[in-house]
Amino acid sequence: KETEDPIRALELAVYFTHCKLQPAHLVLVLNIAMKAAYKQNNYITAASLAQRLLGMPESNLEANRPKRTVAQKVLKKSEQSGRNEHQIDYDASKHFNVGAVAMKP
Repeated sequence: KETEDPIRALELAVYFTHCKLQPAHLVLVLNIAMKAAYKQNNYITAASLAQRLLGMPESNLEANRPKRTVAQKVLKKSEQSGRNEHQIDYDASKHFNVGAVAMKP
């Protein structure tokens, strides 16, 4: 079932990228969050996630080539747009812990 609030779903996807995951799983999570941000026209957030994905050594693996290609395209288009359409409670430059009850930093 899809959430009724796509912006909240985007926030949760972005928060999940800061969990301690194995690199192979982090590539998957970054890919999902990047696509969600791009779909919601949050281009600054999408670019940040694409850069993180492209900076991972695992993104160079043959199995991750399609994700790398998508991330490169998202990064290019996001840098051209350079804006976030929706305000989300997320700042990539700050360290945070997500509360288990409220699911917010």
